[in-house]
Amino acid sequence: PTAAEHYHKALERHPPLAEREQILRELARSLIEQGEYREALDVLEQPPPDALVLSLQAHCLWHIDDRAEARGLLAQAIARNTNEREALMLQSQMHLDEGQPQAAAAPLLKILEQDGHDFPCRYRLALVYERLGDHAASQEQMMRFRGSRTFRRRLAQLSIRARRLDD
Repeated sequence: PTAAEHYHKALERHPPLAEREQILRELARSLIEQGEYREALDVLEQPPPDALVLSLQAHCLWHIDDRAEARGLLAQAIARNTNEREALMLQSQMHLDEGQPQAAAAPLLKILEQDGHDFPCRYRLALVYERLGDHAASQEQMMRFRGSRTFRRRLAQLSIRARRLDD
């Protein structure tokens, strides 16, 4: 079963409202990862439109070529939370898609100020620097990406071990 199928099953159990909203957000993310943008938009009509939900809706609209609406929702998301990771990642992607790699770096740098070990963000920043022709900066970011990825994997392993010790 896919992640989306697991989330659908979780919703069938009628969880409390807060958990239901979180499940809906995660269901939408999994649908987006599968390229099911219209289905994700349907799911995202249910939870309250916080910055994350607006960002995910904008992401879907961007990929189904409703770019004006996507920009509007992204602006609303950023207005609600200027540090929303999903919004900043989308903002960067929009700049890249529109051939503005210089502008694409700023949102990524903002994410990394909050979490220096956000390795998907760091990887994208390396690609942005490569597009800008700054090979040294790109290589530095790739090195830091690898370090952060290793750090996160190690942290996950330690977390699993700690849970086993608790049981």
